[in-house]
Amino acid sequence: MGDFNHPDICWRDNAAGNNQSRKFLECVDDNFLLQVIEEPTRRGAMLDLVLTNKEGLVGDVKLKGSLGCSDHEMVECRILRAVKEGTQQAHYPGLQESRLWPLEGPAW
Repeated sequence: MGDFNHPDICWRDNAAGNNQSRKFLECVDDNFLLQVIEEPTRRGAMLDLVLTNKEGLVGDVKLKGSLGCSDHEMVECRILRAVKEGTQQAHYPGLQESRLWPLEGPAW
Protein backbone atom coordinates (compact mmCIF):
# COMPACT_ATOMS: atom_id res chain seq x y z
CA MET A 1 0.00 0.00 0.00
CA GLY A 2 1.34 3.43 -0.75
CA ASP A 3 1.80 6.45 -2.99
CA PHE A 4 3.49 5.23 -6.15
CA ASN A 5 3.36 8.45 -8.24
CA HIS A 6 2.70 6.97 -11.67
CA PRO A 7 -0.24 9.14 -12.83
CA ASP A 8 0.01 8.00 -16.46
CA ILE A 9 -0.79 4.34 -15.69
CA CYS A 10 -4.16 3.10 -16.87
CA TRP A 11 -4.79 0.18 -14.53
CA ARG A 12 -7.90 -0.93 -16.40
CA ASP A 13 -5.90 -1.46 -19.62
CA ASN A 14 -2.57 -2.25 -17.91
CA ALA A 15 -0.88 0.44 -20.01
CA ALA A 16 1.39 3.41 -19.35
CA GLY A 17 2.71 6.38 -21.28
CA ASN A 18 6.29 6.66 -20.08
CA ASN A 19 9.09 4.14 -19.73
CA GLN A 20 9.39 4.32 -15.92
CA SER A 21 5.67 3.60 -15.50
CA ARG A 22 5.86 0.72 -17.99
CA LYS A 23 8.73 -0.76 -15.96
CA PHE A 24 6.65 -0.42 -12.80
CA LEU A 25 3.74 -2.24 -14.50
CA GLU A 26 6.15 -4.94 -15.65
CA CYS A 27 7.45 -5.35 -12.08
CA VAL A 28 3.88 -5.66 -10.75
CA ASP A 29 3.11 -8.26 -13.43
CA ASP A 30 6.38 -10.18 -12.95
CA ASN A 31 5.63 -10.54 -9.24
CA PHE A 32 2.02 -11.67 -9.84
CA LEU A 33 0.57 -8.67 -8.00
CA LEU A 34 -2.93 -7.26 -8.40
CA GLN A 35 -3.89 -3.63 -7.84
CA VAL A 36 -7.28 -3.43 -6.07
CA ILE A 37 -8.15 0.30 -5.96
CA GLU A 38 -10.68 1.16 -8.65
CA GLU A 39 -11.13 4.94 -8.32
CA PRO A 40 -8.75 7.90 -8.47
CA THR A 41 -7.06 8.83 -5.19
CA ARG A 42 -5.55 12.17 -6.21
CA ARG A 43 -6.69 14.66 -8.87
CA GLY A 44 -8.14 12.03 -11.19
CA ALA A 45 -5.18 9.62 -10.94
CA MET A 46 -4.70 6.40 -9.01
CA LEU A 47 -1.49 7.19 -7.16
CA ASP A 48 -2.24 5.43 -3.89
CA LEU A 49 -2.30 1.72 -4.58
CA VAL A 50 -3.15 -1.44 -2.69
CA LEU A 51 -1.27 -4.38 -4.18
CA THR A 52 -1.92 -8.00 -3.29
CA ASN A 53 -0.63 -11.32 -4.54
CA LYS A 54 -3.94 -13.13 -4.08
CA GLU A 55 -7.31 -12.20 -5.54
CA GLY A 56 -9.96 -11.92 -2.85
CA LEU A 57 -7.47 -11.33 -0.03
CA VAL A 58 -8.10 -7.57 0.15
CA GLY A 59 -11.60 -6.14 -0.06
CA ASP A 60 -13.98 -3.45 1.08
CA VAL A 61 -11.68 -0.80 -0.39
CA LYS A 62 -13.08 2.67 0.29
CA LEU A 63 -11.81 6.18 -0.25
CA LYS A 64 -12.52 8.29 2.83
CA GLY A 65 -11.66 11.87 1.82
CA SER A 66 -8.45 13.67 2.62
CA LEU A 67 -6.84 13.91 6.03
CA GLY A 68 -5.82 17.39 7.11
CA CYS A 69 -3.98 19.31 4.39
CA SER A 70 -3.25 16.26 2.22
CA ASP A 71 -4.46 16.28 -1.37
CA HIS A 72 -4.65 12.47 -1.38
CA GLU A 73 -7.69 10.43 -0.41
CA MET A 74 -7.44 8.17 2.63
CA VAL A 75 -7.73 4.53 1.63
CA GLU A 76 -9.45 2.02 3.88
CA CYS A 77 -9.42 -1.69 3.14
CA ARG A 78 -9.86 -5.01 4.90
CA ILE A 79 -7.84 -8.20 4.85
CA LEU A 80 -10.61 -10.70 4.21
CA ARG A 81 -8.91 -13.88 5.29
CA ALA A 82 -5.80 -14.65 7.21
CA VAL A 83 -2.91 -16.41 5.61
CA LYS A 84 -2.21 -19.58 7.54
CA GLU A 85 1.35 -20.56 8.11
CA GLY A 86 1.58 -24.31 7.93
CA THR A 87 4.04 -26.50 9.71
CA GLN A 88 5.35 -29.72 8.33
CA GLN A 89 6.76 -32.63 10.23
CA ALA A 90 9.76 -34.43 8.87
CA HIS A 91 9.66 -38.20 8.71
CA TYR A 92 12.94 -40.12 8.59
CA PRO A 93 12.10 -43.82 8.24
CA GLY A 94 15.77 -44.91 8.39
CA LEU A 95 16.39 -43.18 11.70
CA GLN A 96 15.53 -45.37 14.65
CA GLU A 97 15.89 -44.72 18.35
CA SER A 98 18.31 -47.65 18.71
CA ARG A 99 20.84 -45.83 16.54
CA LEU A 100 21.01 -42.82 18.85
CA TRP A 101 23.50 -42.49 21.72
CA PRO A 102 22.08 -42.02 25.21
CA LEU A 103 22.18 -38.46 26.55
CA GLU A 104 25.14 -39.20 28.86
CA GLY A 105 27.30 -40.17 25.89
CA PRO A 106 28.68 -43.42 24.49
CA ALA A 107 29.76 -46.14 26.90
CA TRP A 108 33.41 -46.85 25.89
